[in-house]
Amino acid sequence: MKKLLRYGNHKIPKTTAIFNMSSAKRCPAKKLNLCPVIAKGIPCYARKTEKCRSMGYDMIVKHRTRQEKYWRETDVYNIIGDLISIFKSKRVKINLFRFNESGDFHDQLDVEKLSLIAEVLKKRFKITTYGYTSRSDLDFSRANFLVKGSEHDKGNNGRVQILDKGESVLKGYYICPGSCKTCTMCSKSNKRNIAIRRH
Repeated sequence: MKKLLRYGNHKIPKTTAIFNMSSAKRCPAKKLNLCPVIAKGIPCYARKTEKCRSMGYDMIVKHRTRQEKYWRETDVYNIIGDLISIFKSKRVKINLFRFNESGDFHDQLDVEKLSLIAEVLKKRFKITTYGYTSRSDLDFSRANFLVKGSEHDKGNNGRVQILDKGESVLKGYYICPGSCKTCTMCSKSNKRNIAIRRH
């Protein structure tokens, strides 16, 4: 797990740990035709990074494939043990755990697995677990993490609406500034609906 976690990127602060259950290439929501981005004909931003030669696309896909293998094959209590060991010794204090920067939940068991992990991270380190999902067919009502539905209301913390170029912001929606380094709207328990410009 130590080699599989990432901390921040150009939009997310270093105090956020990032872990994916799959690559965008093998995204479960895509396979089930549940992704609203693909349905609109908008290129998946996570898939774009996996195809970008300048970013070392082979390396990115292989890394996310290793994350998926670890997630699928490792018992939840071993994952928890690994995370506790990592976060206990981390010099930079982690306050957020972002799941699925790429990919999505495979099934309801993934929801239950992450829920248990999120509960421990919150109690032990005061780390909030959050993310987004296109899996409108899964139940998040008892989840211990925050999840916004991608163009659906089946999450537990509001929804996100993907805006194409020139598309106007819906009434009552907060417009994403494009950086989690300056905004924490998605990682707070607020049930706010967010509008995100395609990127």
